[in-house]
Formats: sequence, structure tokens, C-alpha cells
Amino acid sequence: MLYRGKDKIRLRREDESAVEYNDILERGGPLKRSSDFQSKDVFTLALALGYLNDVSYEIGTPDKFLRASTFDEVLPVLLNSIAIEENGGGIDILSNDDPQEIFKPSEEYANAGFEILKQKYIKNEEEFIEELRLKILKMNKDDYILNKLSELDI
Repeated sequence: MLYRGKDKIRLRREDESAVEYNDILERGGPLKRSSDFQSKDVFTLALALGYLNDVSYEIGTPDKFLRASTFDEVLPVLLNSIAIEENGGGIDILSNDDPQEIFKPSEEYANAGFEILKQKYIKNEEEFIEELRLKILKMNKDDYILNKLSELDI
């Protein structure tokens, strides 16, 4: 999906989470900031954790966060997929003139998922990464993930 005025459209997060996002990125370990791992990746991981745990929190004090122009190829697919599911009635939400409405369910999942990430990753980094690795292996049994991505032509 192409967004008009890409630099004006941003994903939001809780205002006070900015320092915590940076803390996670500045730690050692697999979530350390690098040319291949940035804030958008922490957001995507938090979004997945919120979604997998079926928990979402409204954003109380929003902070503009990721510009649409910095999205990778996968993030818009996730945002739109969750918006469709959250809408429940089909794809009409995708024609909405306000992209912020499309992002809202994902922002709320990521808000809750970031709480999980802080609790689990910061307290026990190695255990969290191992648990995540095992979940991915289980989900990818018989190459399920790769086959699904191939079906979707992603």
C-alpha cells in the first residue's frame, strides 16, 4: 500500500517508551541496534508478541514514532493484515482515507507486546531468545511459514 505524504504518516507508541526502546537497542545481545536491526524491528517483534498473546493496550499518551517512509516491505503487510482481521467485515478498512486508523490495532498490539518484551527480555535475555526460537521452529514445522509466504508471493 502506498501512503500519500509518507513522511507525515507515523506509527505511534507510548510516549514514555522511547527511552525503553533505546535501552533494548543499546543492550548487548541479539536485539542490539545494528545496520540490520533498528527500532522498527523492535516494534515488529512487540507487535508479534502482542498479537500471539492476544493482548492489546490503548496508547494513552501517543508519541509519533516510525515514519512510513522507513517501513520495510513486510511491515505494511502486517499492519494491513491485522487491520483486516480487526475489522472483521472484510477489506473496507483498507480504503479508509486515514492510514492512522489502519495502524491503530497494530499499535495497540505492539504497545502490549512491548510490555511483554520488557518483562521477559530484560529479565532473562537468553531464556527469552530460546523461547522465541522454539516458537518459530514449532510454527515453521514442515516449512509452514515458508510455504505460506510463498503462497502469498512475499
